[in-house]
Amino acid sequence: ALGRGEREVIAVSVERSLDAILFDRRARRVATALGASVVDLFEVVFRGTGDVELLERRVRALASLVDLRVGALEELLEQIGRRR
Repeated sequence: ALGRGEREVIAVSVERSLDAILFDRRARRVATALGASVVDLFEVVFRGTGDVELLERRVRALASLVDLRVGALEELLEQIGRRR
């Protein structure tokens, strides 16, 4: 099930025709099915950050704030590593 915050983001996105910025894959699928334009949360973080070490620090800091699953954090760090 989607969390309250994800449901609210999707509802506002659909109602106001705004991009829904989401990380959770299931939430992105639901939003897309409802006609929302979806932007992956970490694409927002990645854009404009050419310094890979800075990007890694940002992702780790964000992960600690949002209680990101360990597997998801590892996946993001792998994506950053491929950018080197």
